[in-house]
Amino acid sequence: SSMTAGLMNEATTVSTVEDLSNRLEKLGSFVSINSGNDFTTLRIRTLTKNLDETIAIAKEKLLKPKFDDVDFNRDKANALQNIKAAKRNAGATASNVFNLIMYGKDNNFAYPTAGTEASLAAITLDDVKAFYAANYSPKVTTITAVSDLGEAKMKQALSAFADWDGADVENSTTKPFPELAANTLYFIDKPDAPQSEIRIGKRALPYDATGEYYKSRVMNFALGGAFNSRINLNLREDKGYTYGARSFFNGNETRGFYQASAAVRADATKASIEEFMKEMNNYNGSGITAEELNFTQAALGQRDARNYETPRQKLGFLNQMQTYGLAPSFVDKQARILKSLTKAEIDALANKHVKTSDMIVVVVGDKKTQIPELKSLGMTIVELDGDGNPAE
Repeated sequence: SSMTAGLMNEATTVSTVEDLSNRLEKLGSFVSINSGNDFTTLRIRTLTKNLDETIAIAKEKLLKPKFDDVDFNRDKANALQNIKAAKRNAGATASNVFNLIMYGKDNNFAYPTAGTEASLAAITLDDVKAFYAANYSPKVTTITAVSDLGEAKMKQALSAFADWDGADVENSTTKPFPELAANTLYFIDKPDAPQSEIRIGKRALPYDATGEYYKSRVMNFALGGAFNSRINLNLREDKGYTYGARSFFNGNETRGFYQASAAVRADATKASIEEFMKEMNNYNGSGITAEELNFTQAALGQRDARNYETPRQKLGFLNQMQTYGLAPSFVDKQARILKSLTKAEIDALANKHVKTSDMIVVVVGDKKTQIPELKSLGMTIVELDGDGNPAE
């Protein structure tokens, strides 16, 4: 999907990529196609007066990709270099391995969207053409628009896509997730690294706008979601181990995880893990304070009020409603929930979801200096390579 989207930003059967770029530059417009874990998105940004011309370019990119051999070979070579470069990034490696452990190697969304060296090397141009034919269809497409045009004029402009034809698209299936080996520390060696990347977490809730997922994100704000959260104040302000530490819930329609993370000084790797665990255990045990609850309600209320000001924010709001089938009033319900949440409710959520005994740890750092210290944590240590395979 990533290679397909990338090639659709290249030449079409009508125009060279230079021609397309020049036309967009003269219009002051932007058209780009990108692929993620769950969606491929065509983004259009333009002055209203240039909307029709920009949509014509977007339509050409969408419906008439050239899928040229030269473009494919160049994009593939660049993508392989980017994957190799990402392997040198300890933060990317830690997050990638964490995802693999959470979701298992049988699920495509457990891997980076760019793929792996092995999977990318095996992809041919025919694979890209087949993926395009099987997955690009108006039957699985929605359009979201933010504009100063009225509804009638916007529909007229978007009618340019009315002749797009396509078949049904087969849904991908999610494979069962692996059982997590709690109290296990997965270590990836990065020789002589001056910092260690730490990820601590477990699988958690899928997304919901007004239920337990939303309430749990509110619960986490005082623990690791704010700059003055317990975790950041401890590891950054008090100990000086890191420039920033946090914890968060991440979820979509089918899956989710809870994670605490930081890049820390190499000589503070073990101590940082201990401080992470201490803060989470304390929060799990004693819960939120009255002062923290008041701050959470005030801070999130003010932040959320500014979430819908720009066209880009409005677009995200509409996309969220489309993806999850939400009514616009869900934000009002969130505001009521935020205002009415009690310490007892927050504490119950912390007790349920912030259990370090259910969590695994991923560390990317210098093996020769860190493994001897990490052994004293009393966790099972499993050494992996940068692809999440057992280290040789």
